[in-house]
Amino acid sequence: MQRDAIHDTIRSLNGMTDAQIAALTFPKEGLRIQTPMVITERYAGATKLPPGPPNGIEQRLDGSYSMTRVAIVRVQPDEYRFMAAAMLKKANLQSMAIGLVCGLVVAAASFAGMLWWQKNINSQGRTAPAPCLVSGIKATAVSCRVGERSIQVELGKYFPDGRYILDAVDPVHRGFTATRITDRQTVVFQADPKLTTPTSGVASK
Repeated sequence: MQRDAIHDTIRSLNGMTDAQIAALTFPKEGLRIQTPMVITERYAGATKLPPGPPNGIEQRLDGSYSMTRVAIVRVQPDEYRFMAAAMLKKANLQSMAIGLVCGLVVAAASFAGMLWWQKNINSQGRTAPAPCLVSGIKATAVSCRVGERSIQVELGKYFPDGRYILDAVDPVHRGFTATRITDRQTVVFQADPKLTTPTSGVASK
């Protein structure tokens, strides 16, 4: 109950002006001020004033003094400071969480991009076009048809297009392996088993 009453008082003060708070603070009969009423040097900002009573105190016609200005300092109770600190802490935690999530998203996107790039590279290797129009596969060479001519590409030699080097030949399974010059990747080529002759075409594997 007492705590609720204190909160109600604080809320009522927050809605008052400085003059209203001063009226509640000072007694009705006024303040009894015991201080030298004449000061030899006094200032209003950087302006020097003539000798007289202290700042904020005026002399009445009857010779008495009255206080005309007071300073009202509004201080929030500790509970509100704790609430403000909790709000700042929560905002900092939210900022850290957002930064962490953004970092994870960037890392996941980078990883997915790397996997896609690797998959794309591998798929390019699997779908590599034939280095030439194969007309025959022998134990140590591959016959390539270039126009009306037939060229023998032996082991370790370049194919006519200059993009592959013949590595090995498997005449039994009508296939061969070649190294691609651009990325040094080994590619396996094999004739379609449904075809009756190896001159009809080559499918990559």
